[in-house]
Amino acid sequence: MSDKTSQNDIAELFAFPIESIEATATALSEASDRGAALVARQMRDWQEESRRFGDEFSTQAKTALDKLAACRSPADVLAVEQAYMSARAQSYMDSALRWAHTFAVAAEQSLEPSAKLAGALAGRASTVSRSSARSSARA
Repeated sequence: MSDKTSQNDIAELFAFPIESIEATATALSEASDRGAALVARQMRDWQEESRRFGDEFSTQAKTALDKLAACRSPADVLAVEQAYMSARAQSYMDSALRWAHTFAVAAEQSLEPSAKLAGALAGRASTVSRSSARSSARA
């Protein structure tokens, strides 16, 4: 095999079809845009949930303090504390469920551009495989 043939085979093997380059660039660009939007949405959701959780905490604490001030016996104090702790536990659970939903949606949305990119790269891989097969057949 001559050096010229060998160089042509190598050049063909590593040639990037323009469609593959465009598909990969488009997929990367879309993934980047979606990633930025996803991060911005997650920050907004985090701020909203933090605000909601803080507001609930303040409201529940004020209500509990007002009720504690009106207590006449240790049994009344215990009842107020139990109600407060139950309300706090429920708030934690509700917040955790909202976070779980937010993360699940974000994960689902982050996979969409990855699938496109994988498809574009798979197209490139099949092009390289076909080039390799042609080169092997000529040898």
